[in-house]
Amino acid sequence: MENSDVVFALDVGTTKICALVGEKTDDRRLRIIGVGSSPSFGLRKGVVVDIRKTVVSIRHAIDEAEIAAGVRPDKVFVGIAGDHVYSTNSNASIVIRSRDKEIRPIHKDRVIRKSLRFKVPKDHGIIHTIPREFILDGVDGVNEPVGMSANNLEVKTHIVMGAVPSIKNLIKSVEMAGVAVSDIVLEPIASAEAVLTSDERDLGTALIDIGGGTTDLAIFIESGICHSRVFPFGGNHVTRDIAVGLRVSPKEAENIKIRYGQAQRKNTDPMALIRARDMHNKKERSVLKVNLSGIIEARMTEVFDMVKKEIERSGMQKLLAGGVVLTGGASQLEGIEGLAEDILHAPVRVGAPRNIKGPPAIIKNSMYATGAGLLIYAYKHEKDMQTQSPLFNASELTQKILAWFTDTLPEKISGRS
Repeated sequence: MENSDVVFALDVGTTKICALVGEKTDDRRLRIIGVGSSPSFGLRKGVVVDIRKTVVSIRHAIDEAEIAAGVRPDKVFVGIAGDHVYSTNSNASIVIRSRDKEIRPIHKDRVIRKSLRFKVPKDHGIIHTIPREFILDGVDGVNEPVGMSANNLEVKTHIVMGAVPSIKNLIKSVEMAGVAVSDIVLEPIASAEAVLTSDERDLGTALIDIGGGTTDLAIFIESGICHSRVFPFGGNHVTRDIAVGLRVSPKEAENIKIRYGQAQRKNTDPMALIRARDMHNKKERSVLKVNLSGIIEARMTEVFDMVKKEIERSGMQKLLAGGVVLTGGASQLEGIEGLAEDILHAPVRVGAPRNIKGPPAIIKNSMYATGAGLLIYAYKHEKDMQTQSPLFNASELTQKILAWFTDTLPEKISGRS
């Protein structure tokens, strides 16, 4: 199999690292043909803190995916999270001065560049600049202005930024594992590619991706992303709370969470017992399941309260007619939908990968939403680059990052819609 027939994705999470290989199909979809996973060592809250351990974990996942797919990745699309990532919205307009008033690619590029003319915080760079919509002479809702005519062209953009050192450490970890980085993608943007329907994107939906070390929020309205935020809390914090509350080891706490976890205390049998192995004397003892539910509910309530406040801060809480979609490992907790609905006051569903073929254990599991979404994003990005010239033609991603400092105009536009 030729590498031109496949796309590669790497989900570098706090709990696990997952490498996926997707094969292009005749019906313009992707089929997952290889998956490799490894426990994630060396990351904390989505950020590399031990590059050596991270490299080993990445290499294990990639090697496993290579064996399954029969092809070695040369470049991968990599997901990024961490509370150093944040976003803002911007807009800009230009006058079309050509005699025929026809909008050409150079006009589109110029107005997007102009929307980037703001001071990026020190040591931060732009991960994505995503045009939400174009406005032609006051007419909004235009997705592609090239070829149309207007006197004035305006763009509204969503801009995602992150700390340059953290971005560079992630890229370096992947490269030290023997694979080049095609691009980095904000994880909730990738997850949305896999789990959201076109109606949900259009009507207004909040995607909440609850990973091991972070919880990622992305709000989509009228098919475009309008707001994003990464919180430094996730499923690992639930595990730690269980370990402390029940006096068990972190490994035992994770097993208990997966086997018995219930996110709503009110739905737990108050007399039901579970078995837990004491961390100190290693003896098993009986614990009320309702106590476990209380621990989980307390932490997940804190997470959803933070998300609710962020949605309110964005001013978009009344625009989410599509409700809320949960994904990520912690979204598999029993009762999580009901708890989220109680706190967010919106309909909630758990989203698994769609629009992609593959083993049911993968495509029906919300844990793989980010990895599957990265594959779909990679496929779309590759097709875009075949039909559109990039705004900036930097040969290496690391060279782009070096241009991402405070006092310079950002030299990267990615994640284009």
